[in-house]
Amino acid sequence: MFLSGEKMRLLAVTCAVLAIALTGEAMAGCPPAPEPVRDIVMERYYSDETGSEVDADKKRAKDNAAAPLKAFREDVSKSADEAVSRRSVGEELMSFNGLEPACAVSWLASWARGGALLGRMSSKQAEAQRRFELAGLTLAYIKLQPETSLEDRAAIEPWLVAVADKARA
Repeated sequence: MFLSGEKMRLLAVTCAVLAIALTGEAMAGCPPAPEPVRDIVMERYYSDETGSEVDADKKRAKDNAAAPLKAFREDVSKSADEAVSRRSVGEELMSFNGLEPACAVSWLASWARGGALLGRMSSKQAEAQRRFELAGLTLAYIKLQPETSLEDRAAIEPWLVAVADKARA
């Protein structure tokens, strides 16, 4: 059975709309990405010049400032690890008890488009935190690449390079 030109166009448009609806944050079951963190404001948490004595209050303030970054990195990384594990044994990637790999990719793309980690760093401690987050998110992205659309790659990859360039400066 062959479809007429009009029916073929309708089918193509329907497929395109479905493909768009099932990618990124519009994917059913994906929680919205946390707001991108552009600036990191945290101070050194040592009480002495040599960095051998931790000031508990300053450390707590630093940990509180890093909490949204840590939560984002951990969620994305756990999803990436699960994706690799499932690919290695040939299991389906859906029904993961956590952030689905496609959602993790969507979150990375959201942070990329929002310029996360590209803003002001308040101190050397903040700069170190940016490098730490960059390392974790880059490793997670490498694991998630097989699940990443060309559109999301076009956002994520230049963003990772831009964050690396800022971290080196």
